[in-house]
This record gives sequence, C-alpha cells and structure tokens, in this order.
Amino acid sequence: MMRRQQDPEERQAGKRDRPGARDRLMTTQEVAAYLHCSVSTVRRSVLSRKIPHYRLGKIVRFRRSDIDNWLTMHRTGEPSPELARSALLNPDQLSLFPAPPVGEA
Repeated sequence: MMRRQQDPEERQAGKRDRPGARDRLMTTQEVAAYLHCSVSTVRRSVLSRKIPHYRLGKIVRFRRSDIDNWLTMHRTGEPSPELARSALLNPDQLSLFPAPPVGEA
C-alpha cells in the first residue's frame, strides 16, 4: 500500500495543530512573521541579546512560549477599551493583556 505524500503546506499545518505547538522551535523567519517585523530586526535583537533565543552553533532558534512571555514582559501602556472588551466577549481567545475588573470598563 502506497502512502500519499503531504505537500509542505499540509506538513506545516499539521505542526501548528499539534499539542505543544507553543514549545516548538521557530526559525528567524518564522519569528519575524509572527512579530510582523523584518528578519533583520529579529537578527539585531538576537545580536544585542534583547530577545530570548537558542544558539546551536551558527543556527539560531526561538521557542514560541519564550517569545510570548517576552512580549508580555515588554508591554507598555494599557490595552485599548475595544481590545479589553473583545477579550471579555471571547474568553477562549488567548490575550496578552489582563482583562479589566468587572464594572470598571
């Protein structure tokens, strides 16, 4: 019996849906896409040790959970009222910002 080969997009989709996807290692290009910035910005952050990363020889990798925690620690300002309200309406959605106390909105 022959197995059908998956195309690269199907393989990537499968990796994202696996349990523990937050702990898989990401490339510099994936982190740049995740943060909506350029690859050179991510590389500069690595060189200046501003972003958590793992170096395996010349290879640099990032753990998504580390990036999410780093984003949370470096948040400035308060979330907009619309964002806080949407977090209350969608409790299953992951939010980087704490919801305001009930009755304070």
